[in-house]
Amino acid sequence: MINSKELRKVEKRLGVLKRKAPVVMSRALNRAISNVNTNLSKESRKVYHLKAKTIRSTLTVKKSTKNNLGASSTSEGKRLPLKYYKVVPGNFNEEDPESSTPMKVAVRKGEGTKELLHSFIVDKLGENIFERKTRKRLPIKKLTAPAVPQTLKDRGIRKRVIEGGWEVYYKRLDHEISRELERVK
Repeated sequence: MINSKELRKVEKRLGVLKRKAPVVMSRALNRAISNVNTNLSKESRKVYHLKAKTIRSTLTVKKSTKNNLGASSTSEGKRLPLKYYKVVPGNFNEEDPESSTPMKVAVRKGEGTKELLHSFIVDKLGENIFERKTRKRLPIKKLTAPAVPQTLKDRGIRKRVIEGGWEVYYKRLDHEISRELERVK
């Protein structure tokens, strides 16, 4: 967290250029939040069968300015249809129903696939996966999986992303300070 104590440390390091401290910190924060976004996608894909595009579409970045030294990345979204995760379509054999293979789905990596015995894909409804609620033709239920924000709440993912973000922030802060000091020489 950026506070007045951190600001004073940067002002002290800059010396006569202490008025540049908010600009320097803002640049470092913006680079760090960019890294956080990238790492959120990477780390989430290590645990879940999701595509980077799906994750990035839920992320919103609020960048830092010299007047507001705070940057954030938030994720918003609803539960995702199962089609966004790993789906292995089944194969129905009309001649020999016993030899048919059921559809398989995997949400988390390393847990293997789970068979969905009474499910089917409907092309006309966006290739979503449905399941019958009863033995009758209707009603059907659309199968969903966790939303992207839920996947990003995983403690392991958050810990690695936050540590990486702070590491980038301090590295960029040192770089920006030395860059400003070199301009004076």
